[in-house]
Amino acid sequence: MENLINIITEFWNKLTVSELISYTIALGSLIITFVAYMRSRRTQKPKYFISSASLRNEEFKDTTIDIKQGDRSLSTLTISRLALWNTGITLNCSDIAEKDPIRVEAGNDVEILEIQTLYSEQQNGCECKIAEDKKSISISFDFLAKNQGVVLKIFHTGKDSSDLSVKGSLKNGLCVAKKYNFVNSLLPLRYIRRSITFSAIKKIYGIIFIVTGPITILQAIIRYSKGTSTHVYGLTETIFAIIFGVFVAISGYYMYRRVMPSKLEKAFLSER
Repeated sequence: MENLINIITEFWNKLTVSELISYTIALGSLIITFVAYMRSRRTQKPKYFISSASLRNEEFKDTTIDIKQGDRSLSTLTISRLALWNTGITLNCSDIAEKDPIRVEAGNDVEILEIQTLYSEQQNGCECKIAEDKKSISISFDFLAKNQGVVLKIFHTGKDSSDLSVKGSLKNGLCVAKKYNFVNSLLPLRYIRRSITFSAIKKIYGIIFIVTGPITILQAIIRYSKGTSTHVYGLTETIFAIIFGVFVAISGYYMYRRVMPSKLEKAFLSER
């Protein structure tokens, strides 16, 4: 205990102004992040995730295959799976802004052809309907408790997921937010992504980060304890390495978590 106090005292006495500012900013960022996270748990936060696969008629120009809807030929047919769920406290229909309801909107020159509901819970009273102009889908419900939602299969003439977006505002000032899955973009080979689900990829990266974090912290402590970092800059580097290791481990934990609630994810992946 006495050695620890001496190390802290020595570190404080040799601390420069620039280092003090750096530590203050780092600590402040952690506090702000923690406060924001705790506050987010006490409000409604609807999120959505979308994944698409497309067929283009030009790919079949030398065949007898034609993409059609009835008697009409389609230049492109895209099938998008969209999950919408609530990540906060219970979201009631009265919490949604009347002038900006929750809906799926199609991009320019994109037509929504048909929708299928892959998952919804009867008690939520979810209803989805294509607008007459085929440019949007209205999504209404009685309520969504935490982790409750709906999974839709949408047929449209867009090229990919970017041609669809979910819009809508709540009376608490928040909007429907997209859940980004940046882990898929970390894989350099596209064929690997096709053979592994995005959920499995997240778990793989999560495990790697969870293991890397403690290893980084352990290495920093060992190097400092062996006397290879006896000066103030060595101690500073050690502290930053520990902070970085904690950050990596926490990031791994969030990567390992599911993209969406398990019931929705099961329905979402069943149509893969």
